[in-house]
Amino acid sequence: MGAVRGTAHRRGNDPTDPPRDRLRLLGHLWIALGLVLALGAASASEHPPELQIFGHLTQAYGESEMGSILGATADGTTDLRKIAVQFRWEKSPKDTVVIQIAHERRGNDVFFPKEDEVEIDWAFYERRLAPSTALKIGRLNVPLGIYNEIRDVGTLLPFFSLPISFYTGLLSSAETVDGLSLAHTFAARTDWALEAELYYGGWDTYQQQVDPTADFGLVNLEARAEDGIGLQLWLDTPVQGLRLGAGTLTWILQGPISIPSGKDRWDTHHFSIDFNREPWVFRTEARRWRFDQDFARFFGMPMSRPGKAGRDGLYAQLGFWVTPQIGLFGQYEETSLENNVDLPQLDDFHRDRAFSVNYRYRPDLLAKLEYHMSRTRFPLGEGDVPGVDDVDWVIVGLSVSF
Repeated sequence: MGAVRGTAHRRGNDPTDPPRDRLRLLGHLWIALGLVLALGAASASEHPPELQIFGHLTQAYGESEMGSILGATADGTTDLRKIAVQFRWEKSPKDTVVIQIAHERRGNDVFFPKEDEVEIDWAFYERRLAPSTALKIGRLNVPLGIYNEIRDVGTLLPFFSLPISFYTGLLSSAETVDGLSLAHTFAARTDWALEAELYYGGWDTYQQQVDPTADFGLVNLEARAEDGIGLQLWLDTPVQGLRLGAGTLTWILQGPISIPSGKDRWDTHHFSIDFNREPWVFRTEARRWRFDQDFARFFGMPMSRPGKAGRDGLYAQLGFWVTPQIGLFGQYEETSLENNVDLPQLDDFHRDRAFSVNYRYRPDLLAKLEYHMSRTRFPLGEGDVPGVDDVDWVIVGLSVSF
């Protein structure tokens, strides 16, 4: 799997954990409450007309029929939330500063190793060089696929989580980049407008390593991606609501279990179809990763055995708004793994069928009930025997935007 430099972070069910977990939960609730109150106070107070404040909050409950999968647990958990507050200061028609702070929790999801503090998601300066051209510098929101730039806006997402077959969180992907980007729209006033954004920079990420003493059999090791170069294209079409996307991203990953040179080369390419014209919604994306991997170090062995590995993922979503308030969504996704050494090719690494009912009280208030049926090789927790497991799980959530 994917990578990064530093210490190992573990989540588990140690007997000493419950009091600590309760304290953490109380702390998370205070953080959520404090951010919401601060947002409300800021919105109600006097501020310069060029300053805009936006906020997004999603709180969910997840439960699985066995083990832990993507944050949902067999005992059920409310430790699933996303909070973001964005400050947008448009000093002039050409000059904008954007800062977004966020807090996110995904229970004991081993594939989501974020810490528990509030973080600065975005902090960048945008200079509009021409009506169709813009330059950004700082910690940027990365244009990657349909959802990457709105992953915190729960009122726009049909499911609590983005499809992991395409959006893999901090592992081997880029949510934000510390660097710069240049965006330009070609043929802006035609039916075939083409939006292009080129970006460069680095970001913190993780490597995973097998560890039999860890509850999920894996530990997350801090790492750093550098020299990332990405391109995202979006082509509008004469068909209302339909656009086509494609992109590429390459970077160097430096981490504690990288190949002997200490630098793993990663490349990823993707394609997107986005159709959104109510009452219908159809979206599908496919993505391919190819990367260097030291397989011996990944399995915790003292030797080195570098090779090439890959991952392929795709998903498809189909939705229909029965009424302006009630939307029905279905989703299918699958992920496969491959390598060039004598290890098994896992075409069936993860497959998931999901159904979601969205109830839109208002455009800024959305409730979701979703049911997942997964066939997966993800580790489900302590004592899980590696292999294919069939597991059903549910998530109930509420999203609000300010």
